[in-house]
Amino acid sequence: MDVAFWDKQINRASELAGHSAANELLTFYASVLSAQRDIYKTLATTKSEASNDLASDMKLLSEAMPRLLKAVEDTGSPQLYNEMQSFKTSQPSDIVNMLLEYSNHRSPTLFFAKALCQPYGRLCWENNRKPFAAKPPGNETNCPACGGLAQVSIRLQSDSADGGSRNLLCATCLYEWPYRRVACANCGEEAPAKLAYFKAEQFAHVKIEVCDACHRYLKSVDLTELGNASPLVDDVASASLDLWAIEHGYTKVEINLIGL
Repeated sequence: MDVAFWDKQINRASELAGHSAANELLTFYASVLSAQRDIYKTLATTKSEASNDLASDMKLLSEAMPRLLKAVEDTGSPQLYNEMQSFKTSQPSDIVNMLLEYSNHRSPTLFFAKALCQPYGRLCWENNRKPFAAKPPGNETNCPACGGLAQVSIRLQSDSADGGSRNLLCATCLYEWPYRRVACANCGEEAPAKLAYFKAEQFAHVKIEVCDACHRYLKSVDLTELGNASPLVDDVASASLDLWAIEHGYTKVEINLIGL
């Protein structure tokens, strides 16, 4: 059980919220991360053995919904607040069905399903189990653990002379896997003429990686520039870069929990 992972995300979100233009987003995200940590800890102590029954797993996960609803009630947006109210009166089977639907189709706009499944997915691969209805990776741009798409790119220190290595972080189960250093994280394009990178002065360690072959983009968090950055959180903190990319006609490989 790796609770330290969640603590790092929460601490980074709280730290950045104090001096960021995205302070409301970060305050909300810190609350969601705290709920996810509690859900992760509960699942880790409740579900000690692997199960091949996805429906049973989703029922167990649905019982953690009140923790997430409380986080949204305290700090969420009006849109999520309305959805939260509907979940308060939903039948348990409705939540299970929502989770099963998400496990099969991975719709990035299903905030509650995605927020519940991230700690579950992480716990699964940490214990050498396949998360939910794990999809075989279609290619190297898909997560090897669950078949999901990348949420963010991570630049890492390396002993090689080429400037470091690169990982992708799964949006569904938060698994990291190595990926080519210069290639689109969506379509795999490698032609330099099709790839571009954009940065803003206030985010020296974060850049937008865009591909003109598929018109997708991904944030890249450079840990060689700022070692205490947290890719998931710094992706949210640099929300203004998402707005720039969208205005220039690019679509994110997968939106984050905040909806950007």
